[in-house]
Amino acid sequence: MNKSVVIYGPQGCGKTTNSVALAKFFGVNRIVDGGLVPAPAKCGMDTLYLTNQRPEWAEDHDRRVIAFADAMRMATLA
Repeated sequence: MNKSVVIYGPQGCGKTTNSVALAKFFGVNRIVDGGLVPAPAKCGMDTLYLTNQRPEWAEDHDRRVIAFADAMRMATLA
């Protein structure tokens, strides 16, 4: 099962600064910071993707695509 996660938010919001803690929370071992996020079928396994914009392919119900503020809330409430 691919447990990759995409976290998106504006430049300077803290994605990179908090990337190690977020990767640990979501249980992934690899971090890719910046650039375009590939479609789910081509996403690397076990990867945290950090990007400035929500990927165009993301559907509203996709639980693996999370706004940065929401990801931080989830991680601090756990």
